[in-house]
Amino acid sequence: MTWEMVDLVGQVLHLPITKNGDPLELPLSTFIAHLLDQRRNRAGQSPWVFPSRSKTGHIAETKTFTRRVSAASGVAFSTHDLRRTFITIAESLDIPAYALKRLLNHRADTDVTGGYIVINAERLREPVERIANRILELADEARSE
Repeated sequence: MTWEMVDLVGQVLHLPITKNGDPLELPLSTFIAHLLDQRRNRAGQSPWVFPSRSKTGHIAETKTFTRRVSAASGVAFSTHDLRRTFITIAESLDIPAYALKRLLNHRADTDVTGGYIVINAERLREPVERIANRILELADEARSE
């Protein structure tokens, strides 16, 4: 991910190429925008949000990092587990189904109704903020235990 994809002023992430071939724009929660702003200040001149000393100059494989977090936390997980957790929390907040699909970058036009719905980054901003706040609440509760 390059800094060109991150709009910290508008708090939007733009992914020009995704797994399904469609571009995707997602709002950044206030918390994530703040984290990215801090990272930007530390990143120096690197065009990469997550630079590394690899041949590519950026992190391309997350397994090393997930193993490190798993070892420190005692919880084994994958990046797909993070995706499942995100959407499970979103659904528990009664986020509309078509918004859930867009947040996962699943196509909504697989049924007639979905084909008519336009869901842009601004439409997803409030749901993303609610999801982020719930994740932070759960993290605080876990730390309190």
